[in-house]
Amino acid sequence: MPSRLIGHVEDMQEGNNQSGVRTYTHVWKVLTDRDNTAYVAGSAVGLPQVGSFHWEDPDAVCQGLNVKPIDNKGPTKDSITGGKLGLYWLVKADYTTEKGFGIPTNTNPLAEQARISWVGEGYEELVNTDGEGNIIVNTAFTPVRPFSKDRTRPIAKIRKNVSDIPIAAIDTWPDSINKSGFSFRGLSVAEKKARYKFGGLSEAQVRNGVTFKEFTFEFHFRKDWKRYIPNVGRYERLPSILEPGGFAIYPIRDGNGVSVSKEVPLTSAGSAMSQTTITNSDDILKIEVEPEIPLDFSVLSPFFS
Repeated sequence: MPSRLIGHVEDMQEGNNQSGVRTYTHVWKVLTDRDNTAYVAGSAVGLPQVGSFHWEDPDAVCQGLNVKPIDNKGPTKDSITGGKLGLYWLVKADYTTEKGFGIPTNTNPLAEQARISWVGEGYEELVNTDGEGNIIVNTAFTPVRPFSKDRTRPIAKIRKNVSDIPIAAIDTWPDSINKSGFSFRGLSVAEKKARYKFGGLSEAQVRNGVTFKEFTFEFHFRKDWKRYIPNVGRYERLPSILEPGGFAIYPIRDGNGVSVSKEVPLTSAGSAMSQTTITNSDDILKIEVEPEIPLDFSVLSPFFS
């Protein structure tokens, strides 16, 4: 039978940071027929390959595999082997961030996949809406002041070897949001859910005779990068008294003819909304604001594919 990957041995993993050089050791368990060799065990589908990048530390590269049979409990019969005597193996993978180790000599750095890692970032968001997006109003149907809400934003950090990048990546793309949906490593991202942030461009490096630079950037994800502002104010737009047919801005006055001291909801035409017409928060108009510039993220796809 071919080798079969059983799983990652969690309690045998190690890590070390020595003078800034980070190393990791991970171990996997593999099952083969008893008469199979280390070559078959080390070829199990799912094991890392020499030169592959660590899934959490994109600067660490797999520099080698060590394959060793284990049979502490004697011959093992397993359904995976079809009833034959099986043999378990431990496959140890060593990773390092030290330059020059673990990189196959015949690889083109420009042909390597982007290295992607994920982090979470906490932040406080000022909101004045409920969980369904409705503006919260008090018993007088006036919008409440925005309050602070704890949020966590997932961030994808991408590193890609490139010959160069468009100057727009540095000059005009940063802080842009995706104006249309796109796919990111199997994740379907709807429009205006991701923001691009420039990370940096390294100095030129040479490996295997190929000159390249490392381009880094981030995708910040959140429920919606748009902002929703209640359509309220202390002034309203009404037909002009001095210019027939025209419009002017006037202070909003209460029932006693006194200018209001607090903002009140406005209609789509800009006039004060009658309080008797407001039955719930849905009646208060919301203004959508996009502080970031929309960008077609297809221009970024060559750098994260």
